[in-house]
Amino acid sequence: MSLFFSTILARMQINEHPEPVPTTERELLQVIGVMAAGAGIAPGGYLELLRKDLRRSPHPRRALNNLHRFLCAGFASSLLRDFQAHPVLQNIAIELFAQSQFLSDILVRQPELFHWLTSTTELKQTKSSGIYLREARETTQLFGRTEKQLDSLKRFQRRELLRIGARQILKEANVDTTSAELAALADAIIEVVVQLGCRDRASEGEIVFENELAVVG
Repeated sequence: MSLFFSTILARMQINEHPEPVPTTERELLQVIGVMAAGAGIAPGGYLELLRKDLRRSPHPRRALNNLHRFLCAGFASSLLRDFQAHPVLQNIAIELFAQSQFLSDILVRQPELFHWLTSTTELKQTKSSGIYLREARETTQLFGRTEKQLDSLKRFQRRELLRIGARQILKEANVDTTSAELAALADAIIEVVVQLGCRDRASEGEIVFENELAVVG
């Protein structure tokens, strides 16, 4: 058998037996313990504190599952060291992971947002539609192509939805404030998207009406 086919066969055999995915609580904690050891943290002591924090959460198993996903997404060593040095950060993470699958998925997709959320004053701020409009425009101005601008706007939306949701879960904002921020964010994003669309149509020689846009429903 040629070397080429031997290599292909070896790769196929490896793919036929993937590493098992941890599913039980014990397996998930073991994986996190290995990550802690890799970060220079004594796994026994860390896991004991983690279990206590999980038991205090409203949904311990969901929190553990999402914490595992979050750590596997990147920055595990630095995050675990931060959790050990500042236990409040772990409490925040577990609270979010326990109470919202939607916010958990955002953090797994963009784990760097946890540092942005907890190392700035973002959790304390209440933003108006004017602030959102300015920030959305600044986000799109970093790129020249419309496709890239829309992608940046999607990232901006995910980031702000995380911030708004976290503020309510952590009791930094009440329901009325949360609703107002969500509406303000939606208004700003719609306005920027419409502006981008009108600009593209105008650049292609199409007629762009100057009437104001009305959203009904």
